[in-house]
Amino acid sequence: MRKYVLGSILALLLAVPLTALGDTGGSADATLNILSVINTVVTGAWDALDLEQDDIDLYAGGGGGLMSFTGTLTVTVEAITDWQVHASYSASLNGAAHSSGIFAVPNSTLQLSGGAFTDFIKYYNVDPITPEHGLNPLTDLGPLTDIGFTGGNNIATGGNSRGFTLAWDPAQLDGDFDVGDTIVFTVFFVVTESDL
Repeated sequence: MRKYVLGSILALLLAVPLTALGDTGGSADATLNILSVINTVVTGAWDALDLEQDDIDLYAGGGGGLMSFTGTLTVTVEAITDWQVHASYSASLNGAAHSSGIFAVPNSTLQLSGGAFTDFIKYYNVDPITPEHGLNPLTDLGPLTDIGFTGGNNIATGGNSRGFTLAWDPAQLDGDFDVGDTIVFTVFFVVTESDL
């Protein structure tokens, strides 16, 4: 009886095509092209500041220290890479772009504070800040100020945020100003991959 059953099983197996005994299936690819690894969101604002007669007396000769803008600006970095933030600023007098000549020492005029960082930021115009701007982190970060804001992949947690306050040194004003003149400071936050 055992020989008959074994012979029947062998006969049945040989009757089935060999391809049906192996694994079958297929595969398909789905391609993800990573065109960006960092997103930066800047929210909030610094309120306008008025320089009045009493302020001129207070800050004459640098005796009053720095004059602070009110309000806080928040920078949020969302990334899928290691990153670092640098900053700089430019200024315009009555709408004239790149007016660094209105300050005695442009790199000692505007102070940024956030986290453990408090220092003057360099005068350097980066406008416009876009991926196509052509800023090369390998060579172009020198004119910017490292503000000590770094991190890594944070897409799962919604990003890293830091609030910043701003102050300026009125003793750095240099030139012939008129009542009604307006200086607009533009602060740039440049976020790059930290391993570049």
